[in-house]
Amino acid sequence: MEYGVDFSSLEGLSGLKLLTELIGLILGPPSHPDDVALQQALMATMRSAEREAGGTLAETIGRFVSELAWRRTVVQLTTSQRRVSALGTSMRRLEQRVRTYISGKVQQVNGQLMNATPQNVADFASKLAAKACRLFGRGDDK
Repeated sequence: MEYGVDFSSLEGLSGLKLLTELIGLILGPPSHPDDVALQQALMATMRSAEREAGGTLAETIGRFVSELAWRRTVVQLTTSQRRVSALGTSMRRLEQRVRTYISGKVQQVNGQLMNATPQNVADFASKLAAKACRLFGRGDDK
């Protein structure tokens, strides 16, 4: 308990339950929608890593950045004035288009992400989310 975190509550847990609890202990309770986005992105990445055992580190980092950018896009769209126009038509269709866009951009820089600092990875995801909001948040169904 040297760092103020009691890891004894994790005894006996395994798999996704262990990782979920570990994320909760380390990150603490979310206090901002971006905190929730980060936790959701971590969970989605871990779930996909479990399903796709044997993937490379670059693929895992790419999945995490894609998830984080998507979830931050949702936060930005739902907290902006464009919410009604962007989400009023078809959230599922919008999600598919935005996820495809984000995934394509991440694939272009996937190798570079492996050598980036954690802050650079987070900044890339945030900038990608902001760009996705600008491109897809207008509600004009491009």
